[in-house]
Amino acid sequence: MRLYPDGRVQSIHGSTDDVLRVYREISATHRTENRLSGDVSGTVVQIGSLYGNVSLPATGKTSNDKPSEGEAASPKVSLVCCLCQEHIPSSSDVYPLDAEWQRRHPNMIGFLACRCATDARWHWRCRSTWRGYLRGHIRSQFERRCVDSLSHIEAPRTHAVAALRYPASALLQGAEEYLRHAASDPRTPKTLTARLHASLEEWEANNT
Repeated sequence: MRLYPDGRVQSIHGSTDDVLRVYREISATHRTENRLSGDVSGTVVQIGSLYGNVSLPATGKTSNDKPSEGEAASPKVSLVCCLCQEHIPSSSDVYPLDAEWQRRHPNMIGFLACRCATDARWHWRCRSTWRGYLRGHIRSQFERRCVDSLSHIEAPRTHAVAALRYPASALLQGAEEYLRHAASDPRTPKTLTARLHASLEEWEANNT
């Protein structure tokens, strides 16, 4: 995937099996997100940016997903950008960064960024003009051939998906209340609940 400062995403075509596999993964995450936050009701999952021009409907929120009477509503996901330290607006996407970003910015808290990660001020190149990859460079997890900082940014996520996918980073960046709610919600899938509890236990151990 290639992200550009103007918001364009370079398409990388894949097989039908790849499209369906990604759709199943995203749909499952969106179903969890619908239950926990209700942020994506009526939206469409856009897979075109990664696997050609394919758009598939996300699972909408159903009456069974509504909180029962007296049940507390899910708190909003609060995240502070790991780069600019500004609050990431709930209407904006979240951009997960890989290990090379963390190597270059060792003081970075977490690795979930706002759109500023695609700006020129944070831009860097992976290679020097004559020596190949710079010393210590960690290859991109998202592209076979990494060129610059944009090669090291994962596909943008909603706040809820980013927090549930990367709970350890989200805890460092302000999403503790949301993740505690998600971990205690009986509608959360068991595998996800176990992962959230593990992250919360580690978080508590490091902050006592």
